[in-house]
Formats: sequence, structure tokens, C-alpha cells
Amino acid sequence: MNGSKSSTITFTGLRQQYNFLREEILEATDHVLSKGQHMLGPNTKHFEERLTKRTGQPTLTVSNGTQALEIVAEWYKKTYDGTVYLPAFSFIATDNAFKRVGCKIKYVDVDEYGLMKDAQAEEWTDLVVLVGLYGAALKPQKGIICEDGAQNWTGNYFKRVGDICTMSFDPMKNLPNYGNGGAISTNIPDLYEFVSNFRHHHHPKYTEVATNSKMSEVDCACMMVKFKHLEEWDRRRKDIARYWMKDCKYKVLIKDLDTHAVQKFVIQLDDRDDFREKVCYPTRINYPYTLAPTENAIKLSKTVVSLPIYPELTDAEVEIINDTL
Repeated sequence: MNGSKSSTITFTGLRQQYNFLREEILEATDHVLSKGQHMLGPNTKHFEERLTKRTGQPTLTVSNGTQALEIVAEWYKKTYDGTVYLPAFSFIATDNAFKRVGCKIKYVDVDEYGLMKDAQAEEWTDLVVLVGLYGAALKPQKGIICEDGAQNWTGNYFKRVGDICTMSFDPMKNLPNYGNGGAISTNIPDLYEFVSNFRHHHHPKYTEVATNSKMSEVDCACMMVKFKHLEEWDRRRKDIARYWMKDCKYKVLIKDLDTHAVQKFVIQLDDRDDFREKVCYPTRINYPYTLAPTENAIKLSKTVVSLPIYPELTDAEVEIINDTL
């Protein structure tokens, strides 16, 4: 195919999704605004309850996925101040959150699918941050486990591998907000209390330095509308991925589709620039860098490319992409 890009295939399906949900979204938004309670109201409560049921751990919303990691970092620094193990290949937010509060960081190389190898934490109080890259399920390790679940928390395996999971609802995720949004789920009572207080400036006593980190009632109302469709959307993502993987000549960075959230569909090839130039649809290189210069992280940063994958892709568009694989 030539280098011109198709006018029908976009990298995300946000416009198509809004057109499908428009009446429900407008009705939910109008209901919130007509009531006059814009923060920490019934929609926030209902959304947090729905997240708690989905994750199996008590969950609180915060302003975005990066803030979720930052709040966990604040709690960990204050409570344990041990070593934090991070994967060498991830989005920069994973790194910045713990650097901001001055944590001691050790980087661990990833495997061929971009998942962190065994960190071999020295102490049980060390924090191991496992990133569910592209939507992959994770395996437990020694230490306090924090799942950076921005990409994988909707996966159908439902079983958290650690005591903490941070989530993101930004527009690129499987459950996307119209802007930012995030959450922290945890079965650690001390952390749950910390999040509850920290996100609201330790209201009402204001006894400690904290911040304002909340999702609005409109945000949460819109997310509840979308939550009703999440299972259907995730099935569609898997169906598309399964079809593409059947005869794909490139390596697909999905090890186990059954437990995968398919937040991204990523292939690996040596000539990715040539591939991107030839295909008629948009592609992206999500992480053209590494957090640390380890062997596998460097290789992935130079060879992987993300393709459009979202429930609103038509069968004809799915076929167009499949023809390039």
C-alpha cells in the first residue's frame, strides 16, 4: 500500500464512541449540573463502588493516573522509604511519580513482551512497581506490589497480584473519560485512609501537606454510562486482536490473550519506519525511549509500533489493517 493515510481509519475511536453514547452522556451531564453538587457526590460514590467490585479492592478516585502513582509514592516514602523497583521500559509517569518524592529507585530490565523481570527485592518492605504494559496480566513478586494498572486493570483475569493498583481513565484507555481521571485500589487500610485524606487537603483538619485530586461528579456520571458497555467493548477488542494474530507475520506483544486487556495492539519488526510509511492508516510509537538503558528495553524502544485498535473499528477497517499484517 502507498504512504497516503486512509481517511476512514483514525488511531482512536473517541469520536465514534461519543456519537454512539451522545444522548446518554448529555442526559447524565444535565442531571448532575441540575442538582448543583459537582464534587464528591453520589456519582463519585457509585463509580468508586463499581470500581471496588471490579478490582476486588476498596477503590478511591483521584484526578488522573499519574496523580494516582504520585499519591502512592507519597505514602510509600512517608511510611517505608525503602527501595522502589521500576521497569526499564514504561511511560515516563511511572518514573516521575517516584522521582518527585525522592525515592531510591532501581531499574529492572523487561522480558521480550515488555514486562518487568523478577526484581529480586532485598526487603519485603521494598516497593515493586509492575506495569501491565499494553494490557498484560502480571505475576506476583517479593515485596510490596503496586500494579501500575493504567493499561491492564480492565483485563478479565480480575485477580490483583498486589496490595495496590493504580488506574487511569484518560481518553486513550479502555474506559476513557472526556479528559483526565484516575483511581487507587488497595487492601492496605493505612493507604486507603491516606488517599482519602490526601486527595482533599486532609479536610477538615488540614493537619498535613496534601493536595486536591478528585474526579468531578460529571466525570463520574459519564464513566458510569460507559461502564455499562465495558464488557462488550473489551470482547470486541479481543475479537479483533485474535483475528489479527491468527496469520500475523510479525511478533505480537500479547503473550496470553485470554488474560489480556488489549489496551494496545503492538507488533515488533526491525523495519518499523518502512512499515509505518507504507500502511494507509495511522500508527504510533508509544515509548521511543527507555527509563534505563537495559538490553531488552532498548531493543523494544527501537522495534515496536502500536496499531489502531478500538471497539468502534468497522469490520471493513479491521480487514484493511489485517491485510498489512
